[in-house]
Amino acid sequence: MNCNNCLLDHGIPFFEASLKEENNFSFEGKNILINQNLSYDTKIYRIISFIDLIRILEGRLRLTKRGSFSDCHERGEYVAEEIKVSQKETLGRERIELVRKKKKRFETSMQLYASCWTLEKKEIFPMWRAYAIDKFSVRIQTTIGDLLSSIRLESSQKMFCSPMVYGEEKNRTKAFDILFYKTEEYKIENEFRLYLSADSCSEIFYLPINWEACIEDIMFSPFIEPDIANYIASCLLLKHPSLQFKLSPSQIIEY
Repeated sequence: MNCNNCLLDHGIPFFEASLKEENNFSFEGKNILINQNLSYDTKIYRIISFIDLIRILEGRLRLTKRGSFSDCHERGEYVAEEIKVSQKETLGRERIELVRKKKKRFETSMQLYASCWTLEKKEIFPMWRAYAIDKFSVRIQTTIGDLLSSIRLESSQKMFCSPMVYGEEKNRTKAFDILFYKTEEYKIENEFRLYLSADSCSEIFYLPINWEACIEDIMFSPFIEPDIANYIASCLLLKHPSLQFKLSPSQIIEY
């Protein structure tokens, strides 16, 4: 079901052109547009549920549509409010056109699927609290280069990759600010983000991934009892022997 083709067909070329011209992005292959200020050897980390770990071990990386994020700024709600205000005011033609373009760009970004990682190597307890849905959650580790080389994109799909930039709330009209700018309250996350343009109506999208080519470490949460973690580790190793030496405990103890 092609429910978002119109938005993506109009919005993606703008994101591509703007990121390349204004923000030092270039293509890695035909499909991946990446911030060239990054090193492909940079390590990235992500806290995920145990179910999502199993999916990765089955060859499926879970991405979530940006429009379903809890952060109202990410969802562009303040833009919707700006539209309402502009409709009540008498604005010049140029101003009205600018607001319409901004609305369309945010609507396009809401159709993109996102995978959020952190560049922060050190364990941060509030991050575990925020993103571990239960004591069985884990933190996976890879590098930017290994992750990108391990995923498989279709010819029609595009991906945008960059660290997030943090600051005070501002009027976001440029592609980078729409996609990769967050307010200071989220700075602790030190986030690296992937966006995927894919023709799907679902809130969740599963991207094919070769996990053996990218996963360097799987860390158990600080909330799980050691004996349970050891049992899970033995089960994982029984099914996936290549995980040997890739399973580790948290350095925080909260069980």
